[in-house]
Amino acid sequence: MSELIQIAHIAVFALVTGSCLAAMGWVRKLSSTEIRYGLYGLFVASALWAAGQLVLFLNPPLAVARAGYYVALIAGLTTVGAWLYFCSAFAGHEYHQTPRYRRGFLGVFLAIVVLKLTNPLHQQYFDIQRVQTPFPHMNPQLFELHAAVEVLAYSAVAIGFYILFELFRNSDISTKGLAALVSLTAAPVILNVLNELGVSALVANSYEPIAVAMFALGTLVLADEQFEEVRWSAETQLLDQINEGVLIVDESGLVRDFNKSAQDLFPSVRSGCPLTEIDSSLAPDGGAQAETEGDSRILAIDRDGGTLYYLLNRTPLAIGPDMAASALVVSNVTKVEKQRRELKRQSEQLEGFSEAVAHELRNTLTIASSNVTLLSDALADGESDDAEQVLGRIRGANNRMVDIVNDLSTLARLSQTTAAMETVWLSHIVDDAQGEAASTPLTVSVETDSQIRADRTRSKELLQNGIELGAEIEAEQLEISVADGSITLTYTSPGLPAFDNDGFLKYGEAVPHAEAGMYGPNIQALARAQEWTATVEQQAGGFSLVLSGVESVES
Repeated sequence: MSELIQIAHIAVFALVTGSCLAAMGWVRKLSSTEIRYGLYGLFVASALWAAGQLVLFLNPPLAVARAGYYVALIAGLTTVGAWLYFCSAFAGHEYHQTPRYRRGFLGVFLAIVVLKLTNPLHQQYFDIQRVQTPFPHMNPQLFELHAAVEVLAYSAVAIGFYILFELFRNSDISTKGLAALVSLTAAPVILNVLNELGVSALVANSYEPIAVAMFALGTLVLADEQFEEVRWSAETQLLDQINEGVLIVDESGLVRDFNKSAQDLFPSVRSGCPLTEIDSSLAPDGGAQAETEGDSRILAIDRDGGTLYYLLNRTPLAIGPDMAASALVVSNVTKVEKQRRELKRQSEQLEGFSEAVAHELRNTLTIASSNVTLLSDALADGESDDAEQVLGRIRGANNRMVDIVNDLSTLARLSQTTAAMETVWLSHIVDDAQGEAASTPLTVSVETDSQIRADRTRSKELLQNGIELGAEIEAEQLEISVADGSITLTYTSPGLPAFDNDGFLKYGEAVPHAEAGMYGPNIQALARAQEWTATVEQQAGGFSLVLSGVESVES
């Protein structure tokens, strides 16, 4: 019977040694280098500890037994350091990299090793005796110094467990697996108690390597199955501390996670939903509301009755070794983007003004030059009546140039984006514009009236340009209406030829003809100053100018 017990002990400890060595192949698959280092140390030390204990079961000579047990003692102490290294790396701390902690542990480790190796001198750590029960083997007797070191070792192990429990608790992940690991540390104590109670098949002070090896294997399973989950949960909590909206999207375009700021921005977001369901502007192509700016994108999102601008940055990241993802960071850049757009608009407007002035100046100078020649010929021929008519045309061209310069000067001042919006009746603004416009037979009517949010001066100037445009193209009627966030100016002008819609709103294009070419661009500039958009729609017998983005106010 004793031989069977001996064979069983030898087989178990040999299996433990081999399992620890074999497990290192599994360790290589883990994604974290530092966690791998910790587990490598834990498995190598556990294998040496079990092998050193195995030597005692072979009932060798005393010198061999002492050598084997020294290996076991030092390896057992090494498992404590490897365990603490693993816990620090797993939890994302830097204790294992901090020089003072490393030096402190190394100093304690070497002191204890020296204490173990000098046991033949002080005889206070252990002694080895050959015993015959339950089978012939070498059995260590442990003394007070060993007990003190054991208390210190278990205290260090407890620190590692505390680090992991804190990590799991903060990550809202079950600690059942960790609790099972803790229970393994009690196994040697239970077996030693059973041995003291008279269970004859057990050997005293011998089973710690088995428990530690099982503990190491359990730690590997824990690291392999839950490391990415724990790390990701911790990073998710970090996301909630970021003011910008963050969406984590996997390779298939599904939302994996998001923070509170992203949820506030996109209320419909949920884990597992396609990115395109949240907002079309988040689509890879940007959608209709996105504007590419270098490597980033500007999103225009309607919120609370206005347009907000967000900078979207996409950053690749990895969720574990086998899954790639992207972090979409959405930052509110409304103020900066509005300033940028305003500067862009003013730059385009300045370019338009220069084209308009150059165009009108060329026309006026051409007219003046040709009429000066006619005036010279008329004076030479003594035809005073003809000379007076030519002089009148020159004065008219000069006055037209003065008027254009004055108009552009006024427009340059009024075309700056305004924040002084107020609630006004459209009909009142039309009346003011008619009072300022040159006398004309054009019939102007307000078909639908409403209160709107507008800058009174700019909107009056805009409608004045609209009325003078109708007079210049000899329109029969101008109908002004407001509905669905738009002001529409509808011109009835059957004799007006078709024209280019885009050119109608650009300076220097002279659309629909040279005399009326300034009104369309002026209207667009004044509309943009109030954050409205001007478009042209031609129809049979005339055309319409549509001003979109107008806020109506219910009376």
